[in-house]
This record gives sequence, structure tokens and C-alpha cells, in this order.
Amino acid sequence: FFLMIRRPPRSTHCISSAASDVYKRQLTGKSNKIMLKWLPLRFFTSSHTQFEGTTILCVKKQKQIAMIGDGQVTFGGIKFKSNAVKVHKIQPNILCGFSGGTADCLTFLSHLTKEFEKFPTETLRVCVNLTKKLRTNKFPRHLACDMIVADPNTTMLISGQGDAIEIDDSVLAIGTGRAYAQAAAKALWEVEGMGAEEVAKKAIEIAAEMCVYTNKNFQLEIIDFCKPVSYTHLRAHETSLHLVCRLLLEKKKKK
Repeated sequence: FFLMIRRPPRSTHCISSAASDVYKRQLTGKSNKIMLKWLPLRFFTSSHTQFEGTTILCVKKQKQIAMIGDGQVTFGGIKFKSNAVKVHKIQPNILCGFSGGTADCLTFLSHLTKEFEKFPTETLRVCVNLTKKLRTNKFPRHLACDMIVADPNTTMLISGQGDAIEIDDSVLAIGTGRAYAQAAAKALWEVEGMGAEEVAKKAIEIAAEMCVYTNKNFQLEIIDFCKPVSYTHLRAHETSLHLVCRLLLEKKKKK
């Protein structure tokens, strides 16, 4: 695509060298007007602009969820912080990790927390409702962030563009080092004797060695869960008293 440009943007620090040279020639009167009118859009965008300067990894294995992320905060090519917290436990059995722009991630996390206050145990419903808000006038339509939300039954990938994808795999990663972390975790997941915590730690260490936007100052959150037995499920129409009565009746029938 091409963009007609009458004048360069106010800030020229992100303009590539080719576009910068054309702009300088314009100021000195030596440039061709046709060249300035029709310049490829790629000249005015920086290929080094990254919003996902981190790595977040989620692993499910052996009745355990492990979510781990690094603590590096990067602004362009500068490391600003090494111990940022990007993995949170929203509920006792719900984990969340995000990567992207700081303001966008915190905005997304704030709205996600409010949705969980309305529907504490319905992760899928909460994530879908959150992405629907991106299409309303009261909510920013595009956020430069990605988020993983995981509970014992569901793993969701949410993007700032309005995508909500339920993942059926046991391994999921986001951020600049996602390819390295996810590939390493998939290989280690098959190793017997390694739980979700060990797989997550080893995989993100491999990613940190290969990705310059990922450091080795990790934050880890773990949830241990057991698959519930069918007769202990609390049905939609039951209260706690009804549940106790039903269990007593079932026990009596077995005798």
C-alpha cells in the first residue's frame, strides 16, 4: 500500500533512513516532489517497534497449572526494569498473564477483574464478554496487548484486537519469545517425571537465552487441582442444603 504524504510527521525519530534522507532533501529544495507525494508506507514505520517485549508461558500437566513470565520492561532498545510482575492470580483457581504495552495491559486487566467479579467461575463467558466490549464506544477498539487466562478447565488467549480463542492444547505462550518457549515446553511436556512447574521453568530459561526481550527474573504462579467426581457437582438448581440431601440419598441407595 502507498500513502500520499504532504509533510512528514512531527516526530521523525521512528522514520527509516531512506525516508529521512528524502525529508532532508525537501528542506534543502533538492528533492523531487513526485517522490515525496508517493512513498511506501514502510518508509515511515520502524521495523523495530515492538509491543510484546516479554515472554509468558502457561503449562498444564498432571493436575497442575503453571504460568510463568519474565520481568523485563523494554522501551525501544533500552531495558527500563527487570522485575515487573506480569503474571497474576485473579481468583484462587484462575491465572492471568499479559504481554504488550503497559497502559493497554493494565486497562485490559482491570476490565477482566471486573468481569470476574460478576461471573467468578465462568472463564469462557468472561473472556467473550471482554472482547465484545472492544466493539463498543466506551472501550478502546484496539489495544496493543495479548493475554492468557487459565483455569483447571479452560485456557483462553485474548488479544487487544478482539480475539478470544479457547486453546485445546496443554501449552500456550505469548510475547516475543513465545516461539522458543512453546517449542521447548512441548518437547519437555513428554518427559516423564517432569510436572507443569518443572516444564515451565526449563522452557522459559531456554527462551530467555535466545530472546533479547526476555530476562531470567521469573515470576511463577501455580494452581493444583483435582478433577471433581461427578456426584459432587453442584447442579444449577441446587443450594448447599439440596446437595447434602442428595448425597445422603445416594449413599443410602448404595447400601
